[in-house]
Amino acid sequence: MKIAVVSITKHGITLAGKVVAALPGAQLFTPEKFRAEAEIAAPGAANCYEGKVGDQVPALFAAFDGIVAIVSLGAVVRLIAPHLGKKETDPAVVVIDEAGKFVIPMLSGHLGGANSLAGHLATALGATPVLTTASDARQTLAVDLLGRELGWKFEATHDEIVRCSAAVVNDEAVALVQEAGSEDWWSGHANGRRVRWRRISNVLRGWRRWTATNSPPCCGSASATCRLISPPNWPASG
Repeated sequence: MKIAVVSITKHGITLAGKVVAALPGAQLFTPEKFRAEAEIAAPGAANCYEGKVGDQVPALFAAFDGIVAIVSLGAVVRLIAPHLGKKETDPAVVVIDEAGKFVIPMLSGHLGGANSLAGHLATALGATPVLTTASDARQTLAVDLLGRELGWKFEATHDEIVRCSAAVVNDEAVALVQEAGSEDWWSGHANGRRVRWRRISNVLRGWRRWTATNSPPCCGSASATCRLISPPNWPASG
């Protein structure tokens, strides 16, 4: 993951050096007037620019997978707003206050990895991660991340995933249908969360239908492709 760390103040650059040190390969971007401070904070990784920080945003969006900004949250909202595309392609954006007390993922929390990045930085800096995505705030499952570490790919549409995610965070019953593979994969690949399943029946030539609160629909083995659908009688299923 290519990370750009942006700081626009003298004191913020000191913190930025700690961020760069916690992210191997990260690059620091600061105004030219702080070149000396930047080169001390991040030797070999300092990039200085003339002009406004807002002018750098298009290039940063295009070249990096993630942006860590030691800038006020409101300012970052205004800076990136004109450049937002869609959640599947926008970079992760994480904001840190200049005192290094809070780490806030503000864009592409799940698919872009901002939540994970914020957690890593919070640990490295001794800060508090501020996660506002419903699944993380409630410690339930992020449907759009299910099976990512196993190489699974979704065939579901964006709307189907949204409906399933809504069912999960609203404590609705969600069904999982597993056609093949072992049944013990779940404990190690539930986005780090624990979940309880209740077996209700065997159906459809050996398929197992399960229901659970706060659980996503997906299926199969480590090489599975996931398909989410919404039959009439289920909030979401797969």
